Amino acid sequence: MCAQPITRPSRRAVVGAAAVLTLTACSGGSGSEGSGGSAGGGSSTLTLATAVDINSFAPADSRDAHYVQFYQPVYDSLLQLDPQGEYQPMLATAWEYDDTSTVLHLELRDGVTFTDGAAFDGEAVKANLLAVRDGTGTSSAAFAGITDVVVGSPTSVDVHLAAPDPGLVRQLALPGGMMASPASLGTDQLKTVPVGSGPYVYDEGSSTQGSQYTFTRNPDHWNADAFPYDTIVLKPITDATARLNAIRSGQVDGGTGDALNAAQAEAAGLTVTQSPGPGFQGLFLFDREGRISAPLGDVRVRQALNHAVDPDAILQTLYDGAGTVTGQVFNPKSAVWDDGLNGAYPYDPDKARDLLSQAVYGDGFDLDIPEPVYANLSPLLGQQLAAVGVTVNFVPVPQATVNDEYLSGKYPVVWYQLQSSDPWQGVNFWGSTAAPWNPLHVEDPRITAQIAVVQAARGDEQTDAYQELAQLYIDEAWFVPAYFPDAVYFSNADVSVEPQALQIVPSIYNYRPAS
Repeated sequence: MCAQPITRPSRRAVVGAAAVLTLTACSGGSGSEGSGGSAGGGSSTLTLATAVDINSFAPADSRDAHYVQFYQPVYDSLLQLDPQGEYQPMLATAWEYDDTSTVLHLELRDGVTFTDGAAFDGEAVKANLLAVRDGTGTSSAAFAGITDVVVGSPTSVDVHLAAPDPGLVRQLALPGGMMASPASLGTDQLKTVPVGSGPYVYDEGSSTQGSQYTFTRNPDHWNADAFPYDTIVLKPITDATARLNAIRSGQVDGGTGDALNAAQAEAAGLTVTQSPGPGFQGLFLFDREGRISAPLGDVRVRQALNHAVDPDAILQTLYDGAGTVTGQVFNPKSAVWDDGLNGAYPYDPDKARDLLSQAVYGDGFDLDIPEPVYANLSPLLGQQLAAVGVTVNFVPVPQATVNDEYLSGKYPVVWYQLQSSDPWQGVNFWGSTAAPWNPLHVEDPRITAQIAVVQAARGDEQTDAYQELAQLYIDEAWFVPAYFPDAVYFSNADVSVEPQALQIVPSIYNYRPAS
């Protein structure tokens, strides 16, 4: 998308100034499928490869990460994240918490209609937020603290929370904050035919589930001139090599890349864009009480595993070094990242063996780990752990059910990548007693108490509280964080793409014709 002159609200997440989102449309020649064009200058199509297929178009079922590109054409969200990750108005023009941080007031854009003719208003916001809260999507857990949405007028609502929620504002800019027509909520049809107020309308007749999803311009969109393409086509291509070939051949204009293929993509004349990724990869030490694998109940053993893993070697092997090595769980691009927390567990096999000896496991022990989903990782990880006396038994897991398997509570340890772009979402996703990615629901009283401090704090005090929490995760060795892989994106010469901060794929708002 073109340069965006925006009247920016405050940087603080809790306050949004009333501002008008004005996006400037591009000018240029018209294009055909697989090539850029211009708004109002003839037919133009943006065709993108996606690494996933959509599970459901209903916001209540929505997922984030790769999936955002499916929702953004047809839905407007309450807030928008600009390419730098700053909050901007969208359907909500202003937002502010009360003094207790348990009521979020939203001012709403007037004059917006859904594609079925229904008006966007406070009642629509209430219906959507409660539907997402009670749904099955990624944002459902994030909205669990919403106790009520009180409609003050057609253009204002108050979102009431059971307790302060430092991550709620960000969620309003993600798929859970996208607004569907109230009449469609809860219907089976919404899962396959979305009804929103977005810049595009889903073209069911030109789409084939699992193969191609086509979206055509919504001429009645309140900001239609901001979107330079008449049509957007999304093609699920799950294999990285197949995506590269599709971009190189001109079948699609862009798609998620693989760092190991970056040199090949550049040699083919493609543009390779790399940006800091949203999630950290490493060992999640679920069994912190030693219920399944007794050695893990000793913090010295968990610390030994941190010293045993060589993140630089793994990052180089899996991603050609494209990423940021880390010793902490919060994202290096977030405000709570602390350089001083890195280095607690340098790669040191001798130190790892010493800690295992202190924990009376000097002769080593066996450890079951599900076969990682990342190619070429198993032999390297197995070798590194074997060097300190830990014999890894990699357990085969069906790829189609990997999340269910990991969350089943059967495994003491998994190697995976989970998001931490928003620290509060991360805490509730993998860092608290009730978090789904703490499947054995292990509790550390100090960690629980510090999470409460984070929740009650604001501003710089909250940043300090997060960093103290990060230190506790390190001290108790709840994880073996290894690195944040970069988000890698390939595109052809017909389009210009701006990466989206802390998002694995660019938002559709970030594309524009190259000419």
